Amino acid sequence: MSRPKRSSLPEAPLSRREQLFVSAYLAHGCVAARGAEALATKPLTAQGYANLGHAYITRPNVRAAVEAALAEMRERREWTAAHVLESIRAVSDSDVGNYYWPDGRLKPLTALTPPQRRAIRSIRVLRQNITTGDGVTEQLIELRLFDKNVANEQAMRVFGIGQGAGLPVADVPCFALPADGPQIIAVH
Repeated sequence: MSRPKRSSLPEAPLSRREQLFVSAYLAHGCVAARGAEALATKPLTAQGYANLGHAYITRPNVRAAVEAALAEMRERREWTAAHVLESIRAVSDSDVGNYYWPDGRLKPLTALTPPQRRAIRSIRVLRQNITTGDGVTEQLIELRLFDKNVANEQAMRVFGIGQGAGLPVADVPCFALPADGPQIIAVH
């Protein structure tokens, strides 16, 4: 029986190229082909990158290094499945009306609950002359929340709800009016 290669052992140290692949793989959302782009010495096709990435990610020592790095990232961030679901729920349950006092003034961040703050995508403070000619500079605050539809789709995927979960998909016709005539065309 032949002795396995050093790199085929999970505890084997990573070569410089394997370290580069692991770093790129993690930096690009755990997509093997994107990790392989960092290794390519010449441009490859999409399939070429996918093949190279697959060749690296299936190595036991590379797979072990990726799993260890992901575990460390989760521990460092203290992320759990429950925390992720809480964040999805915060966005899904967000209501823009909860960000204002009854008199219409925007609440300060200190008056918001942690789930309400997690649902905020961005806050921009603009100073501009809203009423032309009055010479007064007003403050305009732009508050953007994360997209509720995206949060709901993520929750549906987590819980296996909707298309792909064995539920029927409705065949609903779509109608379009052509520019040159009044007839209705049904598109399926």
